[in-house]
Amino acid sequence: MKNTLIEIWRNGIAPTYLFSMETFMKKNKIDSPIEQLLFLALNCADNFYALDIQLYERIKIFPQFKIDKYRVDFLIKGDKNEVIVECDSQEWHERTERQRRIEKERDRYLQTKGYSIFRYTGKEIMEDTFLVALDILQHVISNDLTGNIKRYAK
Repeated sequence: MKNTLIEIWRNGIAPTYLFSMETFMKKNKIDSPIEQLLFLALNCADNFYALDIQLYERIKIFPQFKIDKYRVDFLIKGDKNEVIVECDSQEWHERTERQRRIEKERDRYLQTKGYSIFRYTGKEIMEDTFLVALDILQHVISNDLTGNIKRYAK
């Protein structure tokens, strides 16, 4: 069985607080289904994986975050690390040469500001939502533990 939120909900083992997040998602304009799935998985991954709970609780998740003139799907902040996460569905990304160029330009700009950018396809997110969330969280937590990420001015 694939480890997606939809299947977990169907099996009745999702934490009850997930259902109260609908208002938060509407308020923060998390409209894309793949962004909604990933947001929920990031917020409840500690229920399914053995994460360092003290570090996990210090992670902040900012959906639809504005960085200068750009909006990113998520900014995930740890104590010493910040990661941009982009959820790329075919509907919204890489449709024309011009759009691809603009997206690559944007990525390069954000990287020059010191951000790591993690991009996931809609298919990756739909097929194994928690694995994607775990990949992101482990990166943030491991870099917080090692402290090897340089701080930068914004």
